This record gives sequence, structure tokens and C-alpha cells, in this order.
Amino acid sequence: MKLEFKPYIYGPYDEKVTHVLYALNGQYLKGLEQKQAKSFEPLLLDYSKWKEVSTYVAEQLNEAEQDRLQRLIQLLTGFESELSLELLATVDFILARNPEYNQKQVMEAIRRWNRRKERLFKEEYVQIAYNHWVEHQALFSN
Repeated sequence: MKLEFKPYIYGPYDEKVTHVLYALNGQYLKGLEQKQAKSFEPLLLDYSKWKEVSTYVAEQLNEAEQDRLQRLIQLLTGFESELSLELLATVDFILARNPEYNQKQVMEAIRRWNRRKERLFKEEYVQIAYNHWVEHQALFSN
């Protein structure tokens, strides 16, 4: 999809992701029926499609794609809430552009991002996300 994420209010963002979500709405998720979701309005997965999705993954994805999906699931485990996903995505975005940054430098970059992030992302939260990212980033370095 050649996504080009840029810093935005709630985290890294690319408009192309919205188009994918709209395409999935009504089929695999719910929450975008009016074609515009407000911030933090929940998008709900349709778990009745679990078997269909599992079959697709098993039969249509090649081994490398299945492996990448499993690595992504590992990375996201423990960061499933909206706020924790935003935090992990923000830390990832900063470190992808500044791989030499330590946790304190990441915290400073978050403070510069916007007032909302500065207020919400406490140092202990950033430390947890930073450590998790460091622990898992090797999964994606190939």
C-alpha cells in the first residue's frame, strides 16, 4: 500500500488506512457506518467471521506472510487498548526515524509531538512501551 505515516494528533497516520477500514466495515468490523468515526469511537471486530479469517490466513497467506502476521501479533500483545496502541505506535514511529534514541529521548520527542501526548503519556508508560519495542524490534529487522 506504500503507506507514508506522518505525525498526527493521536499518533502516526496515513489517510490510506481509513480507506481500508471503510472497505472492511460491515464485513469484518463495525463502527464506520456513517463513513466518519470520531476519535476513540470504537471499531468492533465481527467475531462471527473468525473461522473465515482463520481459513484465509491458513490457505491464502504464504509462510512468510503468516510468519509476519504472527510477529505482529507478538508485538501487539499487551497493547490492545486504544491508548496503549497509540503509545506503541508513537514509540515505534519515533524510533523508526531515530533508532539511536534512548528512552529519555523518546520521551522528549513525545513531549514535542503535542500537548495531549505530553499530558497522557507518563514516563512509566513510555518506559514500558520502549522496553517492549526494544524487546520485539528484532522480529522486524529482516
